[in-house]
Amino acid sequence: MEAKPLKREKPDFCSRLQFMLFLGLAGFLVLPPPVWADESASMGKKIYQNACADCHEGGFWGWLSGAPSIKDASQWEPYLEKDMEKIIQAAIQGTDGGMDPKGDCDECTDEEIRKAVEYMLSVVEH
Repeated sequence: MEAKPLKREKPDFCSRLQFMLFLGLAGFLVLPPPVWADESASMGKKIYQNACADCHEGGFWGWLSGAPSIKDASQWEPYLEKDMEKIIQAAIQGTDGGMDPKGDCDECTDEEIRKAVEYMLSVVEH
């Protein structure tokens, strides 16, 4: 006896739609929360990455500027002895050591610089 090939029917539109909705719901339940879930921390990290990382992650610009790297907590010891508000004001106003006001991020608000500093210090302290 000869085996007959199975005839597959194409799923109708409703079946396809149900399947796509199922995949979307499953993906929503499995994925981690979006970055904007913690807006305060994510704003600080975003500003850091866009305006501060070139100098504060080490590398050539960090070496050239002498900026403390968030990858080396020992470089931050002299700063961590200061009051948090003094560190934030130094970042906003610039320093005699060569940091431009707001790290040369002229479009950044004082609050954004504050969040970036808070982000950096949270990374350094952990």
